[in-house]
Amino acid sequence: MIINHISHYIPEIVVPNIYFTANYGISNEDIISKSGIHQRRRIQPGENTNSMAIEAVKKALHKLPFQ
Repeated sequence: MIINHISHYIPEIVVPNIYFTANYGISNEDIISKSGIHQRRRIQPGENTNSMAIEAVKKALHKLPFQ
């Protein structure tokens, strides 16, 4: 087996660090300094691991050496 192509899918809903500041009192600077995370992504209703994998394959399909 060989790897022919690598693809990805990123959910559209962005959860910024401001959410955690507002709900938990953690500052944006603390989050970034401790974890390096500036924002997170969240799935939409109806999305799951399978649907995200299908979207990643769709993006890579035209670049695969076989069809």
